[in-house]
Amino acid sequence: MGVGVAHIGIVAPAFPSHLAALCALADRLRACGHRVSFLLPEYCRRWVGAEHGLIPVDREHPLPLSVEAMVARASNPRGPLRFKRMLDDVARMTDVLCARLPDIIGAAGIDALLVDQMETAGALVARSMNLPYLSVACALPLDRDPALPPPFLGWAFDASEQGMKRNQGGYRVSELLMRRHRRILSQWAERFGVEARTMEECLSPLGTVAQLHEALDFPRAHPAPSLHRVGPFRSAAPERAACQARTTTPIDVFASLGTLQGWRFSVFLNLARACRRIHRTLLITHCGQLDDRQCARLTREGAEVVANVDQREVMTTARVVVTHGGLNTVMDALDAGVPMLVLPIAFDQPGVAARVVYHGIGLSAPFRARPKALARRLSRLLDEPGFSAAMAEVMSRGEHRQGASRACELIEAILLKQAHETRPVYSGLEARSSAVRS
Repeated sequence: MGVGVAHIGIVAPAFPSHLAALCALADRLRACGHRVSFLLPEYCRRWVGAEHGLIPVDREHPLPLSVEAMVARASNPRGPLRFKRMLDDVARMTDVLCARLPDIIGAAGIDALLVDQMETAGALVARSMNLPYLSVACALPLDRDPALPPPFLGWAFDASEQGMKRNQGGYRVSELLMRRHRRILSQWAERFGVEARTMEECLSPLGTVAQLHEALDFPRAHPAPSLHRVGPFRSAAPERAACQARTTTPIDVFASLGTLQGWRFSVFLNLARACRRIHRTLLITHCGQLDDRQCARLTREGAEVVANVDQREVMTTARVVVTHGGLNTVMDALDAGVPMLVLPIAFDQPGVAARVVYHGIGLSAPFRARPKALARRLSRLLDEPGFSAAMAEVMSRGEHRQGASRACELIEAILLKQAHETRPVYSGLEARSSAVRS
């Protein structure tokens, strides 16, 4: 490798979808001989494999906010009040991490950081400690381009002058919504003596590794060489959740709303009725978010219902995937070559849906769409060959299946090379490397 063995810290939001992707990167880095530690609240241990190190940021003192309540609010962010509380949660967590991470990182002897773009505390702390870090985009990248609308908007791609003006307006709205978070960043940036007062200014100067593949993105007017869109972060190991056994019988439609949105019974009910209307088989996975009564109701509507399945395996037997637009699920569907119906709910999901539609590999609909509207879209995806042809075209544009391996190569070539070259500051790096080699 030429960079030695390093102790890499990972700073990320306390959301299971982000941690699932980052665990895949950690698996790959550990296979290359590196030590990896997640810097997270103790509550997140349920989403991080026992084989990975988790250094609790609340080991010495409890957090001034409930992570469980924060995740629950993130699962239902619609409405002005709920959305504001969710953004307040993000700002409060950043504030806490800025206060606690320097001592934790120093005590752990961490050589470099991987910082999820959605948790800016890691970037501020890294800069204050002169610690090399690389940004990681588990969701749509925040790296701005004038031709692209903000990730949280489902606007169609429009690179015209009028479209770019519209995009600028979208970013101004985004900045207004993030005012409290920007205030927290400014306070800590001043205290640390660093220049990073917005989420974009917190992006690593070394670059960003994103699991969104270039073939699925909108065309960028000015693609930054520091943005590496490598493909999905997936581990070769089985999925961590306990999966229910089922036959490999092909199905027409597979529906998953992810780990945070699986409680939305009404969406699943409308899907079940839509599939019954067009006489198509449906498999629903709810990630343990529905109760027995709700599952029985969906079964009576003709759906097969399971709490957890091996999603990637199931997709190989499905003809259409219905998703909320979480990037993990969309990238899995792309990997399986299955067209999608995207029902975006929040966060970057509208932006993901817009990209799916742009490339012709699926359709979108409001997540509250009624059975008749859903049936019409599902029929198109099942019967029209153009979607599968477009999917084949997107799949042919690059090695999108090697995201974790390519990300690991970049981490070693960029981040750990930088850490090794600053070894007077990170004296522990060389000592650990020698110990491992011996």
